[in-house]
Amino acid sequence: MGATQHIDDKVEWDHVLEKTQVVVVDFYADWCGPCKMIGPHFERLADEYARPKKMAFVKVNTEKGSIGQMYGVRSLPTFKVLHKGIVVETVTGANPAALAGAIVKASKLVQGGGSAEVFGNRGQTLGGSGSSGSVLSNINFDPISIVNHIITILGLYLVSFFSSDAYRSAKNSSFNIENKKSNTRVVNGNAMKPAAAAPPKPKTFKTLADLSAE
Repeated sequence: MGATQHIDDKVEWDHVLEKTQVVVVDFYADWCGPCKMIGPHFERLADEYARPKKMAFVKVNTEKGSIGQMYGVRSLPTFKVLHKGIVVETVTGANPAALAGAIVKASKLVQGGGSAEVFGNRGQTLGGSGSSGSVLSNINFDPISIVNHIITILGLYLVSFFSSDAYRSAKNSSFNIENKKSNTRVVNGNAMKPAAAAPPKPKTFKTLADLSAE
């Protein structure tokens, strides 16, 4: 039917992957209503973009063979774009706009030997996570946050240093982030300002000035 190929056999599937640069596959089932709805759209895109040995459009019946299981297909329809055997894009559901967008990007891979990075990722091998880059690349260093941490540490140190009960002073200090968390309320999804601090407790000791006044 048109420019699409129906493949249920793994040997034939492997042959297509080996001989074709980009493969767009439609995983479907005969009982799937959404699959039938978007099927003609897939056929029209195949007629427009299919190129021998460059870009192939394949339909795989998940009720036959194990190709769908190999690629972890759990919902229908599911469309996958493979570049040199590696999955670079997946579209789930009968979404004509998303499918057309993925195929347009896939067509760029066969025009002058484009890179799979047009999809915004490095693809995903079968059984792989598809993630790339180092952990450090995802860490953001915020100067304001660092300064706030330094102020908090110094504040706790000074409060406890000049107090007869260092632990109690540090615990009740406004620099204690746990106090800030406990005083924050959330109303209708919005964080409210911390509640007003309780009035200071009366002194439990007398200074030399107090004794002189007496």
